[in-house]
Amino acid sequence: MKNIFVVTDFTPASRKAAMYGIEIARHFGAKLFLFHAYQAPVQVPESYIFYTTEDVWQTVKELLEKEAAAIDPGKTVEIELCASEGAAGHAIITEAGIKHADLIVCGMKETVKGLRRIFGSTTTALVKVSNIPLLVVPEDTELKIPGHIALACDMDSETSTDTVTVLREMGEKFRSKLSVVWVVSDEVDEAYKARFRPTEVVNHLRSMNPAFEFPTGSNITRALEGFAKDHSIDMMAIIPHKHNFLERFFVESTTTNLVFHTHIPLLVLPQKKKNEAVAEEGHSMQNSMK
Repeated sequence: MKNIFVVTDFTPASRKAAMYGIEIARHFGAKLFLFHAYQAPVQVPESYIFYTTEDVWQTVKELLEKEAAAIDPGKTVEIELCASEGAAGHAIITEAGIKHADLIVCGMKETVKGLRRIFGSTTTALVKVSNIPLLVVPEDTELKIPGHIALACDMDSETSTDTVTVLREMGEKFRSKLSVVWVVSDEVDEAYKARFRPTEVVNHLRSMNPAFEFPTGSNITRALEGFAKDHSIDMMAIIPHKHNFLERFFVESTTTNLVFHTHIPLLVLPQKKKNEAVAEEGHSMQNSMK
């Protein structure tokens, strides 16, 4: 990873996420982009004070400078300050793409999870639309190197190995133990385990020497939470599947549930399907030949 994109709104939750992002950037020798989305204040008709985008940017820049000094006082990582005017979700995705971000890091506030479940949040919006891996860092998480990572996986054969590239890079860099977790509804007998065969995606992670686990439970979120607690998991990775409109509308997302419930960092790996990966590779080759 070369570019880590950290989102901040200058709250304690985003500070925790930024500090986590700094550690990742430091270990990878990566550049860190510290980003804030803002909207210029609306002028009150009775007021003679006029606000311009430049006025707001100067204020935001000062806040970003203070935040950068707080998360990396020793200046051990190259940090570029950046901001954009507009709705947070759209601004983040657009700017992260411009900066060629390999990973977006954002926080999740502990105290307002209940309210955010009702009204939605920037973080959950990013989970749904981002095509860049997203690391959600809960406000109450402990800052430490992920020594044990769990990958929640349902073994979709259409998933491209490119989907888990960031996970493999992190696992190799931090020498993390990997548990591939497949939640099942009933007890798994020995015959079932013997028939189990890893997909290409899991084989792509063989450098992490993955162990296979089959926790049981009808509620996937609760089963994963229980597994994480029982096995001292430091980071949970999940691959949300691309659904059609009706599936998105009627089926509650396991990923979204985990965002609201997790107490450990959640690495969201947008699914890349095999045919899409081939198309992207062909497009890249055409561009290189021009």
